[in-house]
Amino acid sequence: MTPAAAHAAGALLVSKDELFKQADILTIHLVLSGRTRSLVGAAELALMKPTARLINTRGGQSWMSRP
Repeated sequence: MTPAAAHAAGALLVSKDELFKQADILTIHLVLSGRTRSLVGAAELALMKPTARLINTRGGQSWMSRP
């Protein structure tokens, strides 16, 4: 994603950390792969607002880091 592509789609391009900080609801829709495994861990979850919700659409925690 580039800033120009985001603008063309009516979106604002932000960093992953900023996305976790700002989101009220965050859903992740990805194919599990080497790049997406452990995409979300304790550091990202700690950035989220106390009222924010993370929705796991895979039915498992396969893209999340495990302790």
